[in-house]
Amino acid sequence: MDGKDIFSMCTLTAINKTTEIESRSNSVRNVDDVTENERIYDEALHQANEDGHFYRYQFFAALDEYFTNSINQTLSSEQVLVRMLGMIDRRTGRRRLLKMVPVIDREHEIVKYFYKLRTEAERKMARLPG
Repeated sequence: MDGKDIFSMCTLTAINKTTEIESRSNSVRNVDDVTENERIYDEALHQANEDGHFYRYQFFAALDEYFTNSINQTLSSEQVLVRMLGMIDRRTGRRRLLKMVPVIDREHEIVKYFYKLRTEAERKMARLPG
């Protein structure tokens, strides 16, 4: 957005990032220990997501969750992409946006970015105090 990559949903980029994180991990893969390998992968995927790299399937899963949940469930979802979608949902009204001020700093950078976009748009439409 505005020449700045906020996040990536390119599966190839996410694979590369996850693999890079796995290779930097101090954990050594053992072909026979599937559970440990899954743990290593899950940690790498979590870190890649924290860095803003997502697989395309994660976005589609987030959309599915978003479309089937209430706005309260959306905003409290464990999934960053679902909460991001909640920031731009019209069901997230100005009062709810104002109530989020004390806790928004603890949110993921992507969610904070979309919160900022939404609050700026609301101010321009004179719905939020400025």
